[in-house]
Parts: sequence; structure tokens; C-alpha cells
Amino acid sequence: MAALVVLGLWSVCVTAYDYCLEHAPSGTVNGCSVPLLHFNYEAQFTPSCNKHDICYHCGHHFGITRSQCDHKFLHNMLATCTSRKRLINCQHSADAFFAAVRTAGGLFYLSEVPHYCTESWVKVCLT
Repeated sequence: MAALVVLGLWSVCVTAYDYCLEHAPSGTVNGCSVPLLHFNYEAQFTPSCNKHDICYHCGHHFGITRSQCDHKFLHNMLATCTSRKRLINCQHSADAFFAAVRTAGGLFYLSEVPHYCTESWVKVCLT
């Protein structure tokens, strides 16, 4: 039983690891930023949101369009919706985030590429 608990804790830690947050320069990614609001699945979607931030900053450098960044964001969020109990709620939240970035994200997609976009870790964040 103790092994299952330890394994369960380890699995939570592995899922919570955020490669892009770990490698991005300070202040580059900000998770799922919705000013003054907290929402369901915020913690679960944070790695997807951070990848989306990097895609908006560096996508242009790699020939990735804003639309492609947004669709990959939706795909990454939906991939985290694994619990059958709350699958529909999670999917609806992912759809709402996708709609929000499609509607209001245009100002944040950068055509001037920051210096760090040429670093090797960035490509991992664009997947």
C-alpha cells in the first residue's frame, strides 16, 4: 500500500513538471493568465499555457502561425483531460480557453523574435 502511495505522489510530481517554465527566462511565461480570475483546471492547464506563451513569442521564428499555436494549445489542454468523472467539464474549460485566445490573443503573438528563441530548449516547448 505504501508503494502505491509513493507511486501516486511521484506520478503527480511528474505531471506537474513544467519544462517550459523551468527553461524560459524569468518573466517570459506566466501560466494561464486571466486577470483577477481563478478558474477550474488552472493548475492542470498551466504547462499548456506556458507552451502557448513560448509559441506566441517564438512561433514566428519557426514559421508557426498564431492559429497553429492556438490549435496546439487546445490539443495540449485536451490531452490533460483524462479523468472520466470530469472529462466533459475539462473539455469545456479547454474549449473556453481556446475561444479566449482566438478572440483576444492577437496582440500577444510576436513578430519580433526575442533572443532566446534560438536556444535549444524552445523547440521542446513548441510541441
